[in-house]
Amino acid sequence: MLDFAVTGIARSRTAWFAAFLTDGISHCWHDWSAQVLDPADYLKAAVPGKQSGISDTGFWMLGRRADKYAKRIVVIHRNPAECRESAHRAFGVDMDMVACANALYQVPGFHLKYDSLADHAVLEEAFHYLTGRKADPERVELFANLNIQTNIGHEVIQSITDKHFISRGIQQCLQ
Repeated sequence: MLDFAVTGIARSRTAWFAAFLTDGISHCWHDWSAQVLDPADYLKAAVPGKQSGISDTGFWMLGRRADKYAKRIVVIHRNPAECRESAHRAFGVDMDMVACANALYQVPGFHLKYDSLADHAVLEEAFHYLTGRKADPERVELFANLNIQTNIGHEVIQSITDKHFISRGIQQCLQ
């Protein structure tokens, strides 16, 4: 079982969380779902000798079963219209994310609003919840002002949605 997971619909700051949670003690993969053919493949993200987790836009598709793969889960809720607009700008795809956003409520864990992530206290609380460690305030200050995102194009998204486990969930979001 993974030590932790962060999930939300596309453009909900999962790449940022992967970087924020990766330090000398823990390792957090971003969008591990691209490697997943079967839900058990999530367990392959474990890094020996480190706290291991994922920050993943497909993990929410496990719904109520998500806690069978990660001990602690943060679920990020962002306005689906904002995510749709951001995905269109970043990747050139039009994704109706309302159904996906509603499905997030099925995932057990610590649920956060996207807009609350500007609050350093919220970031510290999320870090502590996921890792069991106190967040370094200087790290929080550094990361709070960073814009970290994936540099992928439509062809990569289409490849993932055509070939992998997550395609079942993502197909309901693609028009």
